[in-house]
Amino acid sequence: MNADSDFPYLEAARRRDPAAFEYLIRKYQDRLFRFMVYFAGNREDALECVQETFLQFFSRIDTFRGDSSLFTWLSRVAMNFAISRKRKKKPMSTEHVENVSQDIPETEIILRELAAQVRHEIQKLPDEFRQVILLRDMEGLEYREIAEMLAVPVGTVKSRIYRARGMLAECLKDV
Repeated sequence: MNADSDFPYLEAARRRDPAAFEYLIRKYQDRLFRFMVYFAGNREDALECVQETFLQFFSRIDTFRGDSSLFTWLSRVAMNFAISRKRKKKPMSTEHVENVSQDIPETEIILRELAAQVRHEIQKLPDEFRQVILLRDMEGLEYREIAEMLAVPVGTVKSRIYRARGMLAECLKDV
């Protein structure tokens, strides 16, 4: 997704053009939601964080300077909402793996269970490690982009990814 292609829409959105806001929301909402499901831990909390993010985007679009991509800025805002919710200890809902039908082959059942276990272990990581794993391995962002988003040096990003992967490997070694 080319950030330069967003420029005319960002300028129009700054002038409060509803069509420009709608275009940008449609462009990024699904990707942001998928990321936040993993980060927040469930669909309900992810949806709430994404909604809050776009409300913030609408009310504070003038604060977006364009130093990073719009997705990077939106992701950071959404992560801040999720972290804030967690700190307030607001109860978060949990989703369980859906009941598995008898029609699904055994190997697919095993893969689903493994994926659920990996998601569960990722959710248990401290925020600083969960952030980098999700941004790098789920969203495919470059180290530089992650560093910009989190306002940390690239070396810190690399170190956190290494440590997070080590934590996950330790938790999943018997799986």
